[in-house]
Amino acid sequence: MPVAESTSYWWVIAPVVVAAYLLLALALPWWRRRSRRVATPDARRVMGAWHQACQDLGVVGKHSLTASEIVARHPAVEELQPLAALANHVRYAPDTLPPHAASEAWRYSDAIRAHTRRTTPSTAA
Repeated sequence: MPVAESTSYWWVIAPVVVAAYLLLALALPWWRRRSRRVATPDARRVMGAWHQACQDLGVVGKHSLTASEIVARHPAVEELQPLAALANHVRYAPDTLPPHAASEAWRYSDAIRAHTRRTTPSTAA
């Protein structure tokens, strides 16, 4: 009889594990985006906006591409060029970053996210 009891626990544990996994899978992208948005200093926030926009556009894992190459691959996204300029500014002259640059970068990133959601078919994987 002890064998039957121990297998019955799997019917309780398995749904909890699956639910925890699904919750984590849903919360992780939100948490990553939020942590990029509230990072300090402002240079990290600008780069967080850039990385988020690249992730939204599906350019993840292509670290050898320059900002200009990414802009050239997505010419229809007009907010990408100014965001790329801010990202390049952070990379090459971080000490001269204007105080409003991080907020501006996230406005561009949010617009890119909205554009991507509007133009990507719901059946795309």
